[in-house]
Amino acid sequence: MELHDFLRLAQRMLSRQQQRRLTQRQMASLIDISPRTYVEYVRGMHRPKGMLALLDLLCLLEQADRDSLLQAWRSRRKRPSALPPE
Repeated sequence: MELHDFLRLAQRMLSRQQQRRLTQRQMASLIDISPRTYVEYVRGMHRPKGMLALLDLLCLLEQADRDSLLQAWRSRRKRPSALPPE
């Protein structure tokens, strides 16, 4: 699987979790990038090295450490938990 496949999968998972279809614009807003950038990522036009490096690092961690790291990031982010409007 390529990075763009993982982004599509994440979008489907979040849509299922929210029990509604999330648009690419909403996904872009969730991760604080422009809709155009998100579309370019999903189409495989760009492969952000930082995102790839972070995914590689997360894969090296054990589950408990990964969960702890992600929880620390989640609590650090000052973002609302609600999804942006359609």
